[in-house]
Amino acid sequence: MDQFNGGGSVKQGDHATVTVPEIVNRTFDGTVARNARALATGTRTLLTEVDVDNKSGELAAGLYSVIRLQLRRLNPVVRVPSQAVIFNKDGLGAAVVEDGKVQFRKLELDADNGADVEVRAGLLPGDRVILSPPVNLTNGMQVETL
Repeated sequence: MDQFNGGGSVKQGDHATVTVPEIVNRTFDGTVARNARALATGTRTLLTEVDVDNKSGELAAGLYSVIRLQLRRLNPVVRVPSQAVIFNKDGLGAAVVEDGKVQFRKLELDADNGADVEVRAGLLPGDRVILSPPVNLTNGMQVETL
């Protein structure tokens, strides 16, 4: 296990929002009760327990749930659609338009949920990224934006 001391680490008492796909249009409030305080080496996940008030009895053992945590980040991230990410021999990157020209940027990702990615380094808020960039796009190429 890897010690987890990242800037947005999960802490006891943090608020959690719990949704259960089988219970539509309903969310449950929870509180982080404890966590393993170390990432699992193979999955890079953090085992965390969330206490949820279930006075109503709506929640039953074995239900699948989605837990959302709002974590404080030391460094802000930029969220972009996954179609903006370029994967090639140089690793992960994105093409941005700056002063009418293409500029390639190397990216460091924080998270990827399939639909969009959170970029830790390589993009700034307000950067204009190119979605689904064509393969013949080159650095410095003049482009017209809509």
